Amino acid sequence: MSMVRVYAKDVNLEEAERTWLKLIRLDEDHPSQVFVCRMEVFSKAGESIKSSETFRKMQEVLNSYNVALYHKIIEVLYEAEKVELSELLIQELVQGGMKSLTPSLIAIMYMYLNLNLHDKLESAFSSCLEKCRSNQNVHVIYVDSLVKAGNLDKVEEIFNHVCNYKTISVNARPCNTVLSGCLSFGYHVKAEIIYDLMCQRKYDIESSSMEKPESVLILSRKAVRKPSILKLGKEQREILVGLLFQWFAN
Repeated sequence: MSMVRVYAKDVNLEEAERTWLKLIRLDEDHPSQVFVCRMEVFSKAGESIKSSETFRKMQEVLNSYNVALYHKIIEVLYEAEKVELSELLIQELVQGGMKSLTPSLIAIMYMYLNLNLHDKLESAFSSCLEKCRSNQNVHVIYVDSLVKAGNLDKVEEIFNHVCNYKTISVNARPCNTVLSGCLSFGYHVKAEIIYDLMCQRKYDIESSSMEKPESVLILSRKAVRKPSILKLGKEQREILVGLLFQWFAN
């Protein structure tokens, strides 16, 4: 098995296939890991269709419908951006009543995001809400999609929902996404609100947002509103204390 992985790493498809066939002949039980290795080999060689065929062969030989194996092949197809095959497997998962759908749904949502298939992504997001537990990654991907599509009103609704939902924490990534979208589409008031929130929670603001011309207006407003705080080094503090003592002595 380790030799198959070595050949997979080197993308030596011929040797990997020869070793895989030997394993099949030697091991009558045909463990699923043997098929998974073959799927990985084809995936790294850019042969996602053959990975899918290997998955189907495994189902036929092992009569196995393990959800973890579905997650693996959907991950392979997502990376290859094979939309129809990925959707077919997702349908099988749902129709089969399998649990733990979240990893596969997240993978297909990422694929839709990369391909700008925002309507499909929204449908997958709805499926996640219906069939899975609340998940931060699912909401973050959906926010990314809404921002890319310019649907800032919907972004505000989802972002507020996430902020108020105890089981879904908000971190710097969605905040930066929303801030960038608000600046790009001219929602300066909303951008200012997000900026305030990020400052309050001490989130790092991506330099790409601060390089936008629109950000200058927000930062200038904050500079006027925010009281200046004098920060002194140790030596400067000692000098200042000495001057104060001299002043009181006089």
